Amino acid sequence: MTFYASNCMEVNMLFNEFVGQDEIKEYLKKSIKDNNVSHGYIFEGNKGIGKYNMALLFAQSLLCDNFSEEPCNECSSCIKVNTMNHPDLHIISTTDKSIKREVIDELIESINQKPYESERKIYIIKNSEDMTPQAANTFLKTLEEPIGNTIIILLTENSNLLLPTISSRCQIIKFKRIDNSIIASYVKDKFRLDSNTAKLIAYYSQGVLLNAEKIALDENDILKRRSEIIKI
Repeated sequence: MTFYASNCMEVNMLFNEFVGQDEIKEYLKKSIKDNNVSHGYIFEGNKGIGKYNMALLFAQSLLCDNFSEEPCNECSSCIKVNTMNHPDLHIISTTDKSIKREVIDELIESINQKPYESERKIYIIKNSEDMTPQAANTFLKTLEEPIGNTIIILLTENSNLLLPTISSRCQIIKFKRIDNSIIASYVKDKFRLDSNTAKLIAYYSQGVLLNAEKIALDENDILKRRSEIIKI
């Protein structure tokens, strides 16, 4: 199994600073505040929509030593999550085209161990739809007999590609495309753009923040898209 470390999430991020997905943010914050956290989640949405960053933010809040719906970004746990060094946060990814049973066997072995530092252990599985049938069936057994201190977050572009028996045992959270006005405001401030350029980028982003950032960082791409608008 690959425990994949990534610094994709901005350091010291809060739910309130996360761009878009307001309903999801409030739902996750409330679940933490009410201590009503599920053992399994499915974050579903387009590539680059923010599933992974939201999962990291959720995990950081759950592992925070101050036990609040927002991470404090100051305690030892928050710092370790921000630097991707927390022993109870595991990011499962693979360079293969599929997630094989051997990967899930290792995951289950890890789940059966006690947390190292926190009260919980959190597993984020990227591209979960890539599990082979054998891997999916093995993973299902973990969801059927959940361990109380373990939270699993499956990331997928399409939950219909997962086994129905897996989906039925998880809370499915659907990420929506972000409104153009929100994206335009975000890229305008972050990249110091004029309003027209920001609106152009938002239009071509298709509601996906990562797309907007990529376009904003490529001046030639912006010029090309502006030329396309002029031709129309």
